[in-house]
Amino acid sequence: RRKTVLEFKKRIEAVEEKLSGSLSDAARYREEYTLHRLKIRRELWLRQRGKCACCGADTHLHLCDGGEKKRLATYEHVIPKSAGGGNGVDNGVITCHECNNKRGVLPFDEFVNKVKLHGVTAVKQKSRNKERRESNKFYNYAWALHVFWNERTIS
Repeated sequence: RRKTVLEFKKRIEAVEEKLSGSLSDAARYREEYTLHRLKIRRELWLRQRGKCACCGADTHLHLCDGGEKKRLATYEHVIPKSAGGGNGVDNGVITCHECNNKRGVLPFDEFVNKVKLHGVTAVKQKSRNKERRESNKFYNYAWALHVFWNERTIS
């Protein structure tokens, strides 16, 4: 845990050092955004004592910490941005990579209840992949027709 806190501190200091130099407006904006995100994630990680908000597993910042990819600490929106949720501390929790990916489009509370009842591995991922595949079929077909007709008129 102490190693992770020190890692947050090193990352924040590195970004602050970049900001103290001369940067373009775009680079300055990007670094300020990065600094803001790091501070929020550090606060959430410390508040949760490094535990995943869903399954309770210990999380870490890097794969080089000797941990598994599924235990990487990730920021999870409790209320999705698409539903009006923000990026702040009040709408975020730290979850492990596995829980973040498994949640899909389930509401956060419903997902946490399922994980507590059945475990992460038992939860089926609910996603919109089928809908995306169906809509892509139309666009792929339309693109194929476009290419076909344009090649015929050129030849």
